[in-house]
Amino acid sequence: MAFSFGLNNVLHLFMHCIGLGLGIAKIISHGELRGSLSGVHNSPVTRTWNAFQALGNIAFAYTFAGVLLEIQDTLRSPPPENKTMKRATLYGIAVTTIFYMSVGFVGYAAFGNHAPGNLLTGFYESFLLIDIANLFIVIHLVGACQSDMGLTTVKLGDLDPQVSKLVP
Repeated sequence: MAFSFGLNNVLHLFMHCIGLGLGIAKIISHGELRGSLSGVHNSPVTRTWNAFQALGNIAFAYTFAGVLLEIQDTLRSPPPENKTMKRATLYGIAVTTIFYMSVGFVGYAAFGNHAPGNLLTGFYESFLLIDIANLFIVIHLVGACQSDMGLTTVKLGDLDPQVSKLVP
């Protein structure tokens, strides 16, 4: 299970690095930054709707909160668990935010107001890199589903001894 988590993190990192690299290459090929500081000019209702959609995307990017208590239960003292978790969560959120924001800024600078929802769908060259990134996405999602299913099965096995007979 630890191998699956590690592999998923590495693939996620490489997938975003490919998007970041392709975005920087597109900015260099244009020779200018696209987009504006004010963003797309829409009606106030559309801007509000887009802001709420962005908040949903941000919330989806930080879905780790459900496992924080389980992780904290596995920690040993000393140091106290709450101090360790506070530091680890701070560093994790900071690194994730910096990385996601850099990908978002580079994507907007590369495509301007016509930036796609998925950065990788905006590139029509470098098919090999895009295919590799898409392969990483598939492996990442399969690994994430297996990890979730494994944790669910273990929890069900703890509740019902009949389920634990089904799990190898």
